[in-house]
Amino acid sequence: MDKILGNLHYIVILYAAFSTYSMYEEHELELEGLKSQIPALETNIDRRERELEQLKRYFLDIEESRQNIELVAREVERVQQQLPSEISATENMTLIQTIAESLNIQRVTVEPLAEENKGFYIVHRYRMKGEGTFLQYLIFFEKLEESQRLLNVGSLSIKRSDGERRGRFQMVDGEVLIEAYRYNERHREDRGIEDVEREFGSQS
Repeated sequence: MDKILGNLHYIVILYAAFSTYSMYEEHELELEGLKSQIPALETNIDRRERELEQLKRYFLDIEESRQNIELVAREVERVQQQLPSEISATENMTLIQTIAESLNIQRVTVEPLAEENKGFYIVHRYRMKGEGTFLQYLIFFEKLEESQRLLNVGSLSIKRSDGERRGRFQMVDGEVLIEAYRYNERHREDRGIEDVEREFGSQS
């Protein structure tokens, strides 16, 4: 017993050394664990920095796109307001018929067709049929252009007529699709900024 007590200080020293070594090992293991996390942390930081840069570019692109879209929309609305707000189908049909008959185009008929909504404007169409010469139809188109109304020839179909020749001129049966336009007062040009934001959002 006395021998054990005599060596007790050695036991205490050994125990203290063992405890210190154990704590050192635990510290080293913890340090190694932290070191092993550094590459992942650096990768995560780099990714977050890239995302931040993308967000900055995203908001800059959104604002620039918003301004460009607004300019285009305003230009469309300005052009829209240059179109007449109302048109008279009766007056247009009378004008078409009068021009054709004044040029001695025969068997003239004019009929209205269904209107078509094109967004910021609406198209009214009329079908004119008649028998005449190429020259008469050419002058007919010139007269339409000279009129004060906004009329446009959408399509033209002609074929040789079965009727008698008029002198040296070949007669043709013509079918002309004539268009008139008015602006759509219910339409407001879609800025579409939501679509742009979704597009940029999907790319970010």
